[in-house]
Amino acid sequence: VYVTHDQEEAMSISDFIAVMNRGRVLQVGTPREVYENPANLFVATFIGRSTYVTGVVTGENGGYVEVDADGVRVRARRAPGKRLGRGERAIVIMRPEDFTLEPESPDDNSFEGVVEVAMFMGSFTQVSLKLDNGQQVKPFLDPREEVQPGTRLRVYVSPEYSLAYPIDEWEDEEMVF
Repeated sequence: VYVTHDQEEAMSISDFIAVMNRGRVLQVGTPREVYENPANLFVATFIGRSTYVTGVVTGENGGYVEVDADGVRVRARRAPGKRLGRGERAIVIMRPEDFTLEPESPDDNSFEGVVEVAMFMGSFTQVSLKLDNGQQVKPFLDPREEVQPGTRLRVYVSPEYSLAYPIDEWEDEEMVF
């Protein structure tokens, strides 16, 4: 048994990891299981980096939850074991590395806005994109792309890589964004 607060270290040396918060075990699994299918909002924001939008569930389509994030239509997988019904408030978590500048399919979620910050980090460019609806996403983009603050940009993320949670989990837990 090895105890660490370094998520990357835990994922790189472990066959199984347990994520705890305030003395409670929230999820146990392989590093890949925990990273790709976090059991709750705390785990989703604690393991790895994440970005999010909030909105209201408008329905389901093709097995995905549809969320209206202040005028931006977002499709996402329902987080494991979570219920989300029409009219409920939701938070959609996305991993920054899953964003692209070109959609992989016509169903990819499209986010457009103004680049507030673009930081070249070597293997990626970290962007802070203020959306037209006032919300913000923080994608990691290909470092070869020239992205400048003040310019308009549209980014995409597949619904497959988007997870919707009830927003009351956000209000009940201490999140790590």
